[in-house]
Amino acid sequence: MADSFSDTNSLVAIDAPTPAGTPPPSPGRDRERDRKTVVTRTLNSLQSEEQLKLLNEIDKLRSHGVNDFVSLPQLVVCGDQSSGKSSVLEAITEIPFPRRDNLCTRFATQIMLRRSPTTHARVKIIPDSGRNSADRAKLEAFTGEIKKLEELPDLVEDAKAVMGIDDGEGAFCKDTLSIEISGPDKPVLTIVDLPGLIHMGNKNDVEIVSDLVHRYMTDQRTIILAVVTAKNDYANQIVLKRAKEADPEGSRTLGIITKPDTLSAGSASESDFVNLAKNKDIFFKLGWHVLRNRNYEERDCSFEERHRLEREFFSRGAWRGVDNGIESLRSRLSVLLLNHIKRELPRVHQEIVAALRECEAELELLGTRRTTPEEQRMVLLRASEVFGGLCKSAVEGTYEHMFFGLTQEHEGSQKRLRAQVQALGADFAKKMRLKGHTRQIVEHEEDITSQNGYPQAITRAQAMEWVRPLLLGGRGRELPGTFNPLLISELFWEQSKGWEAITRRHLKKVYRKLNGFLRLALVGVAPPDVIEGLFANHIDQEMAERFQRANKELEGLLNDRRRHAITYNHYYTENVQKIRDRRLKEQYEAVIEAALQQQNKSSNSGAALTKAQLMQAISTPTEASMEDYACQEALDSMLAFYKVAYKTFVDNVATIVVERRLVGDLWEIFSPLSVVRMSYETIAAVCEEAPEDQKRRDRLENKRISLAGGLEVTGRALRGVKCDRSTLHHDSDDSDDSDAEDPADAGDDSDEEGEECYEEDEESSSINSRKAAATTITTSGYSWSPLSTVPAQEIAKPEVNPFNRAFPVESTASSPGGSFFGNPMQAAYSFSPRMWLRV
Repeated sequence: MADSFSDTNSLVAIDAPTPAGTPPPSPGRDRERDRKTVVTRTLNSLQSEEQLKLLNEIDKLRSHGVNDFVSLPQLVVCGDQSSGKSSVLEAITEIPFPRRDNLCTRFATQIMLRRSPTTHARVKIIPDSGRNSADRAKLEAFTGEIKKLEELPDLVEDAKAVMGIDDGEGAFCKDTLSIEISGPDKPVLTIVDLPGLIHMGNKNDVEIVSDLVHRYMTDQRTIILAVVTAKNDYANQIVLKRAKEADPEGSRTLGIITKPDTLSAGSASESDFVNLAKNKDIFFKLGWHVLRNRNYEERDCSFEERHRLEREFFSRGAWRGVDNGIESLRSRLSVLLLNHIKRELPRVHQEIVAALRECEAELELLGTRRTTPEEQRMVLLRASEVFGGLCKSAVEGTYEHMFFGLTQEHEGSQKRLRAQVQALGADFAKKMRLKGHTRQIVEHEEDITSQNGYPQAITRAQAMEWVRPLLLGGRGRELPGTFNPLLISELFWEQSKGWEAITRRHLKKVYRKLNGFLRLALVGVAPPDVIEGLFANHIDQEMAERFQRANKELEGLLNDRRRHAITYNHYYTENVQKIRDRRLKEQYEAVIEAALQQQNKSSNSGAALTKAQLMQAISTPTEASMEDYACQEALDSMLAFYKVAYKTFVDNVATIVVERRLVGDLWEIFSPLSVVRMSYETIAAVCEEAPEDQKRRDRLENKRISLAGGLEVTGRALRGVKCDRSTLHHDSDDSDDSDAEDPADAGDDSDEEGEECYEEDEESSSINSRKAAATTITTSGYSWSPLSTVPAQEIAKPEVNPFNRAFPVESTASSPGGSFFGNPMQAAYSFSPRMWLRV
């Protein structure tokens, strides 16, 4: 497999040589060979163009720093120290890396090889994502370009100085040095070179290098180029152990053996390494490759001489049957990387999209940048505008904004402030009605039940005994049977003394409800730390003042309760009359009941009461004691006044205390005007970002810039390599296969995500001389035909194939459908692997 690869994605078709003694081919076979020759040239041209484009796009992703957040397809050279890694890079790049300067030992080095008419090199630094903005700007500002490659070491030394690296111990860096080298004879390739694994030495150096190599090796999008030297037993070389740990199945590892010329011909060591190169000992799915590098005596020879010596070495002896030589390695790596990129690019794009969304979400939580006082005040002004609108709607009970959610949701109900306040007000009124009075007068003693707190159930007789001492103690010049008007006030004070506790509990509930709402209203308006700063330095103080004013207003209402009883409400007199009528009714019922009982005891027990007897019973004095009568009247008047006063008090608490002092203009607590009036000290205390948040913001903004740039790159790359609509033809000779692969059975698989649509087109192929019926897969108006149906002379025509492009279509059991440019086509049927030509 030194000169060709069995990969079905390979774009180059290479014919095997004709063995000696084979009969001359038929004219048909000659035409077939001519056709394949034309296609091979076409595909070689395509490979260089497409490969250059894709590799450039991946390099742009790295230059944006996307590889710090999303793994990218890459070739990574790993090996132990002194394994010949630098010689491998020299051979691939044809650049003499000065080994004494440890060019690639202190940091990862990205080496990009590109074709261009002239030879030149560019050097730049890709900062690590952990760098702050100032360091990133400094590193990104460094660029250098040279025309002579001999000047490269000095340019690299300048880059090391900018990165803060010297040649002392422990001078390792997480930044990446990017070297782009262009020339007319350079392969199109990008390789990342890592520091060599250290067996012994400074413990810190060993750990840093080990961690760096481990990070690259374990990346599932890394193709590992494991370099081992034939000078040492490969069982003792760390890189193979690390490669097996990172890639247990060997699916993304290519082994490279260096210094085979140091082995004695025919020795057991040579046999062991030959077996290793033939993939018999340590198996890698990508196989092995052998290079002969320059030895010490050949250190000054040219690269042309180096390649000639290598070809001579591999032309004889045991190494002839293995993959060897730098020319084939370059081609092998180019195709390997190209196919790897095409396979991984759609997934890279998806991961960048997901990472960018996550980054944007984190930045949204942090909110707008707020470093300067002006930025901080602007953040608060914008937040106050949004907050004011939400708060005013909540207070007024207009819940049209999506902020309020659904009523049945717990959080949604908590955001509907007016409904919450109304519910608390209704509960307060109910408690005042049921629990506000000190004594509850019942008709009969058996109605009294033991209970704690207010009201205390007593009979009317017991209520009379409660009133009597106050009546006697407050007697003035009033006539017998009447009472001092001040007595009503004293009785009312006693009866309403439970109002204060109920009302203060109500105010605390409203206050807590308001505080909870304020936090909910600010959650989507300001970052969490700003919300905490607002409460600690502004809102808590403002709410405490509001609560204090509300309690002061309540104190005034409670003090009014202790004043002389005054009311102009006509309900007072109506209540007095109702109470008296009810009491008189009870008395008359008792008198009439007694008269009936007396009648039944007399000799005329069977006779009914006469009108005269009934009038005499009613007119009999029901209250002989003037003192008792005065107590009755005073009690009735107090109960009537209490009923009017408690309703007035409940309304006053709702309107004067709750609405005026707490709820009414709640949005003013954090309004643009309040922000304008804040001092610079308060603004800073509320809105200044913590140092760790500033660092996090810088890191996220750098990440967003990197990912946004990477998203643009991958989107452009996918547009460049994706066939949105194409047409696929095959001739009648494939009719047996087409029966099982009829696209009509799949139907229309297009959807709102923009997946491709496949249709069946029963028309004859315009370029098929046999004009057989063709099955067409349509995606964007392009036609794709099997190469076996297209004569070579047709392929070469610009009007038939203006792009000179052919692409493989293959399918797997796990993912049916073909693949153009490495992008999966969402079909409900499958193709057999074949080559298709866009016509």
